[in-house]
Amino acid sequence: MKYTKNHIFQAIFAIVNKPVTFCKYLQKSKCFYLGKFMNIDESCLAANVLSKNCPSRVTLMHLTNRWGVLVMFSLRKGTHRFSELRRRIDGISEKMLTQTLRDLENDGFIVRKEYAVIPPHVEYSLSAKKGVEVAEKIYDLVRVCHQLSQIIVEAR
Repeated sequence: MKYTKNHIFQAIFAIVNKPVTFCKYLQKSKCFYLGKFMNIDESCLAANVLSKNCPSRVTLMHLTNRWGVLVMFSLRKGTHRFSELRRRIDGISEKMLTQTLRDLENDGFIVRKEYAVIPPHVEYSLSAKKGVEVAEKIYDLVRVCHQLSQIIVEAR
């Protein structure tokens, strides 16, 4: 099947739920996504995260990295300030928390609300649709890991 620009745009938008800016390189099977030129292939259009060229892989990486899971898990119960998240997630540095929050916000999973007061007051919460849905899936994964933790420890 031959894909048109419109097919490619719809497929990528469905995967990442973000507008994708196409450029003159589209003819060469490339798109501009998150500030980088990325190759597009048919496996990518089928949402194949195993393809190195699939843009959804970046989103998956943000969610499943060391801190992304813990941030999403922490925000599942409500809105938190930066300092609350830092205290709640043992071992995370300010730099990594800032980067993780920025990545998850750019992907549309969390919402950052800034208040114009002194000192600055910023709160983070899950986005209404995507964030809540993904956080529930992460909670299920954490629950299963917790239930199996004793068996895993004994197997070591």
